[in-house]
Amino acid sequence: MEGHQAMIQLVLMLAIGLFLLALCLAIFVRAVREKSGNSSTFDSKLSNVLRLSSLEFGDPGLIFSDADYRVLASEPRLRSLARELWQDRRLIVLKWLRGCQRDVITMWRFRRFLISRGASNTVSEELSATCRSLGLIFLLVVLRVSVWLWGPYAFTRIVVGIRNDARQLRSACTRTLERLPQGKWPQVAAEWRSFQVAL
Repeated sequence: MEGHQAMIQLVLMLAIGLFLLALCLAIFVRAVREKSGNSSTFDSKLSNVLRLSSLEFGDPGLIFSDADYRVLASEPRLRSLARELWQDRRLIVLKWLRGCQRDVITMWRFRRFLISRGASNTVSEELSATCRSLGLIFLLVVLRVSVWLWGPYAFTRIVVGIRNDARQLRSACTRTLERLPQGKWPQVAAEWRSFQVAL
């Protein structure tokens, strides 16, 4: 009976996470994207101070793909190898999701850091970034538990959405960086590096 209740709670957590993801996606679709001629300059500045390993990973859909697993599992003599692949892939996926969660938290902190150093921001932009960050963090926690329980192959589409949301959060960091008072960037970059070392 307790196992049944635990399963119901896990399914409920997953449903809430999917609801929050849908809500955040609706907010993101409605948000107006600002275009700037200097975006590439600010993007390179951002890349110099933020190391976002999960966004640097080429195609996370590959580690969630079950094509190689299905090929191995279809051969009776290779089923044990398929099981090992499933376990190894699960560990890789969990590591990537943990890195993605760490990157989202880093970007959120960086935006708050920039705002505390004089970058202007509207209430709606801050609310949107906060909702996006919290929604992603919650979804990543739910997804990590789900992958641990059920394996990596059931969540490919969700991961593509998470990566897109994380990239949008990175773009929000870039837009916030663009609004930093001119000439303040070297000081802010040095303070951020010191702040990161202190963590």
